[in-house]
Amino acid sequence: MKKYIYHYCAQYSRVGFTPTQIDGIYHAKEPVNTMEGYRNIKKMIDPENCERMVITSLSFIGKEGGE
Repeated sequence: MKKYIYHYCAQYSRVGFTPTQIDGIYHAKEPVNTMEGYRNIKKMIDPENCERMVITSLSFIGKEGGE
């Protein structure tokens, strides 16, 4: 099975707190090229805070497996 690998940086803030910054690696079954794909990444990163989150950087690293 083919996977698309991305590196992301994101941030969100809660009332009264400084912004929280997060980064990591995301493995997707499909390429991320729609708003639905973007929303799925946010839900995967932090489902509780995904509505307040902004992805500040999303970089495609490469493909893994499959053809």
